[in-house]
Amino acid sequence: MENADYLMASAIAGSIDDAFRGATTNLLRWLETAYGLNAAEVSSVLGTSVVYDVAEVVDPQPHVVGAIVESS
Repeated sequence: MENADYLMASAIAGSIDDAFRGATTNLLRWLETAYGLNAAEVSSVLGTSVVYDVAEVVDPQPHVVGAIVESS
């Protein structure tokens, strides 16, 4: 997902840990594919810029969104 401010990827999983991992992996793959970043570049971006939002935890399957600010 994206809007005027953020690039976002989400995940729904059986545990909050798996949802965080899934959101991070989905964002990582997007950066590699859409922007052609290599592993070191993706690590640098995610390590300094990712923010997480726990969208839902009341359901048996937590939903987590990872986002980075999109610069113009």
